[in-house]
Amino acid sequence: MKLAGLRTVLSSLCTETQRVAGRSVGRILQSAQPSRLPCSYTASSIGAVRSMVQNPYRRVVGHKLEIRPGKHTATARKVRPPKVPMHPIFDTDRNLNLFITYRDLKLKWMRTTMPSRKRINIARKWKAVKNVNPTNKPTCMFVMHSKMPQKTKASEFPPPGKLDLTDSFAVFKSNPLYQHKVTVGDIVQTEKISRREAGEQITFGTVLMVGSKDWTCIGKPTIPYAKVKCTVEQQTLARETLVFKYKKRRRSSLFQRQRQWVTMLRVDEIVMDPDMKPDGPAPKPVRLLDLWANRWLYPEELA
Repeated sequence: MKLAGLRTVLSSLCTETQRVAGRSVGRILQSAQPSRLPCSYTASSIGAVRSMVQNPYRRVVGHKLEIRPGKHTATARKVRPPKVPMHPIFDTDRNLNLFITYRDLKLKWMRTTMPSRKRINIARKWKAVKNVNPTNKPTCMFVMHSKMPQKTKASEFPPPGKLDLTDSFAVFKSNPLYQHKVTVGDIVQTEKISRREAGEQITFGTVLMVGSKDWTCIGKPTIPYAKVKCTVEQQTLARETLVFKYKKRRRSSLFQRQRQWVTMLRVDEIVMDPDMKPDGPAPKPVRLLDLWANRWLYPEELA
């Protein structure tokens, strides 16, 4: 009987101790609750004080890739005031090579901490900055057929004297997609060139190659001192292209006729002048406001 009474007294003391310890841990957790950080609780043994482990909310994996746990995320999102880029005049004490650009700020302003049901979610992505190198200055290679095979480095310019361009040909580009091999007097069909009428003169400066029976000039990628002068013959429609589509399961068919707008050009002259100077900047387009303001003026007053 005495042993049984002693056991009951010891068990009641242990339960009371655990209850007091549980209240103290509960108070500690309530005081740490406003931080709203994801955490886990571990209990080592009966009667021991439980410890709180804070898990990192984000981590960087690989190169410029940041992930976060999408499950069991905090409901409240910590709001930080957005940063604004400073003008270089007002941050003279900082390294200007490390200033924050607007593109970096947009990445920081993204709502990347929204909760999700996925276990792991990509929190932020960085796009690599486009590496745009300045294009090299176009050059060319002038080769005389009498000196073939060319064993030394070819010259960029022809020998002194006037070149004979009577029986020469040229390869030029009328737009980014199409190339044309022409001689003087040829008629060329190209894609429609907008805002051009019949009889107008057009000069094409993207010449890829010029040659004759005695010499050849190859552009790398274009010849800087060559031009092809053309005249617009007409703006017309090409022949019909028939389009027929049929679906046997649905028994549906579609029949169309299509005609494409094209521009007919006549090659007037092929120019090769090593002393040619590059054209200046393109003329500034006329504003509609100026046209409307000067609508009552005579041509002599406009000049």
